[in-house]
Amino acid sequence: MKVVRRLLLGVSLLTLVSGCTSLNRWFDSLGENKVENKTTSKQTVANNKNPEDKKPEDKKPEEKKPSHHQAAEKKSPSKKDMEKKAFNSQFSGWLVDYTDMKENKTASGGTSLLWVSPDLKKGKYTAIMIDPIGLYPRPPLLAKVSKGRMLEALTYIKTRATNQIGSTLKIVDKPGPGVLRLDAAITGVKTSAEKNSRNDAKNIPVAMIFADMSPAASQPEQSLVVYLEARLRDSQTNKILVKSIRAGTGSAAGKDKVLVDHMKPVLNSWVQDADTFIREHVK
Repeated sequence: MKVVRRLLLGVSLLTLVSGCTSLNRWFDSLGENKVENKTTSKQTVANNKNPEDKKPEDKKPEEKKPSHHQAAEKKSPSKKDMEKKAFNSQFSGWLVDYTDMKENKTASGGTSLLWVSPDLKKGKYTAIMIDPIGLYPRPPLLAKVSKGRMLEALTYIKTRATNQIGSTLKIVDKPGPGVLRLDAAITGVKTSAEKNSRNDAKNIPVAMIFADMSPAASQPEQSLVVYLEARLRDSQTNKILVKSIRAGTGSAAGKDKVLVDHMKPVLNSWVQDADTFIREHVK
């Protein structure tokens, strides 16, 4: 009996130890599962964070491109450009730009607009070319004008200028060093008898003064105002050195025609003023 009891007691002890070992293993595995669950849950929480919680990357502000309207405003003419255009519109356009010209008293007692380049040095030029004098704008091909009288007037002023200015500078027919070039045009005509609504002298197309029934001669005993524009250039570089506008009054026009004799007083004074300028500023 004692032996049986001892055997049963031994079996019970073995069973108890075995059970404790199993419990320990179960608790250990339970702890590992908890650690794994915590790690997994942390990863899940990290992965499930709101994307909005992420700090946004710094982005450079986009540059605003100028609108079409703003671009148009930049290209619009300035006040100075508009004033220049308005000033130039008063004249014929033969000299193109008139904005730098200033009022000047001429040697013959008249008034002109004049511009002189600072590059014009006295003594630098010793000779001059004189181009044929023109009309601006040119008369249409079918215009009913007296080409004979028109040619007579232009030839007269060219001959007069050659003779008088030729006494100051040598006249040449080719460009070269120390050679100036003079060209000019009759660019406007006004009469004192025909008035517009502002009581100003009326403009007449230049070519019409040579018509057989010229508007400038439609009324007797009226004075004729003739406008001449001229420029001096360097004959080699074509650089403009002098610009001038001269208005002069001719004698009373005839009843039906404007003759060259009616224009001679203003043409003569223009040549005289040109020669005086060359003596004082060029030679």
